[in-house]
Amino acid sequence: YRLKAVVDRFQPDVVQLNGGRAVKYGAVLRRLSPRAPWVAVYRNIGNPLDWVRGRGRRAVYRSLFFASVDGIASLSEATRSVFVSEFRVRCPIRVIPSGISPEHLAVRISRDEMRRRTGSEREASVVVYAGSLAPEKRLDRLLRAFS
Repeated sequence: YRLKAVVDRFQPDVVQLNGGRAVKYGAVLRRLSPRAPWVAVYRNIGNPLDWVRGRGRRAVYRSLFFASVDGIASLSEATRSVFVSEFRVRCPIRVIPSGISPEHLAVRISRDEMRRRTGSEREASVVVYAGSLAPEKRLDRLLRAFS
């Protein structure tokens, strides 16, 4: 109800739902506001079959959550096909790939060179973090865990 109050006060044209937890909140919000003028768009962050496991959960996501959105922005053609085949989504689905090109992720230095540059021991682990440096990603916890 607090989310509904915020959306009602702000009056957006589009409510974007990022990820599996947000699509649940969006579905409830949509059901609480059936005649709302805004559009609910779910932006998937990976293959839903990786986190919606079991026939029962899939049925809930199919009939309640994904059925409540007005559109889906899918990361890939593969995930788009999962929404259609496994969740029987009927709303428009557009494939909008991640803004990072795989060529930008090419390894340019060796593990040994990375250890040399950082002054690490020869047998030290090399960790790669792929994500934004936004506070909600909690990179501080990753660093603390490895320290």
